Amino acid sequence: MAAHAFSGRFLIVVAVLVFIAIAAYAPLSSFFKQQAEINQVREHIAQLEGENQDLKTQLSWWQDDNFVKQQAKSRLYYVTEGETPYLVTGTDFTSGLADDTSAAAQTAPEQSWTNNLWDSFQESSLEDK
Repeated sequence: MAAHAFSGRFLIVVAVLVFIAIAAYAPLSSFFKQQAEINQVREHIAQLEGENQDLKTQLSWWQDDNFVKQQAKSRLYYVTEGETPYLVTGTDFTSGLADDTSAAAQTAPEQSWTNNLWDSFQESSLEDK
């Protein structure tokens, strides 16, 4: 017996399946790309909603009179009537930082790269002595 030869029907079925696969590739590829874009947009929306919530929280802080007074005292050195203001000079660099309850401390980065660089220069100069 001779080896099995491909029948005409089998070749037609294979050709139809290849055609269907080629025809379906473009829509499926487009579908998966759009799904990825939709997921990215949803993540971005979630991030923006989180930022929006943080900003609403900060806005509610600024609507509180006590918070505004505290900020005016710490940032602008305002005093209420009857208080005696004192300004201490010659302190270390951390005295100018805002306390943990201020809006600046809530939103400020840990430490800027310039401060890190300057601190490393200072530390290296102390090590050489």
